[in-house]
Amino acid sequence: MKEFDKIDDFDLLSGIDEDSKTKIGKESLEAQPPQNLQIVIRVLEGKEKGMDFQVKDSPTFIGRDRLAGVPISDPKVSRQHATIFFEKSQFNLKDLGSTNGTFLNGNQITETLLKDGDMLQIGDTICQVMIQSTPQSPRK
Repeated sequence: MKEFDKIDDFDLLSGIDEDSKTKIGKESLEAQPPQNLQIVIRVLEGKEKGMDFQVKDSPTFIGRDRLAGVPISDPKVSRQHATIFFEKSQFNLKDLGSTNGTFLNGNQITETLLKDGDMLQIGDTICQVMIQSTPQSPRK
């Protein structure tokens, strides 16, 4: 696909299949959050329990794929299960057509806005979403 030639130069997305890139959309692949804003995904239940994953780039994939920014080894999680992306000044979560679905605060979603404190479930893995803002140093 021509529209994705530009991003294939980046290691972050080079192993992501074209179908997943298409599901996200070109605008979401290009938007980046401000440097002082990030999401932390804290695993509360599952094989990765106790682990924190920092999401600084957009998009960041969640799944069993070795290139996932949030790698989850749960067998009920698809290889490229869902993605977190930054668009229109907010973080969003999108299911990528996973077999077992993506749930936010107990509701199955296809795409939704993420908020601080949201509870994310994929497979048998439960995570808490923490949106963090760090103060920027003043410019000199």
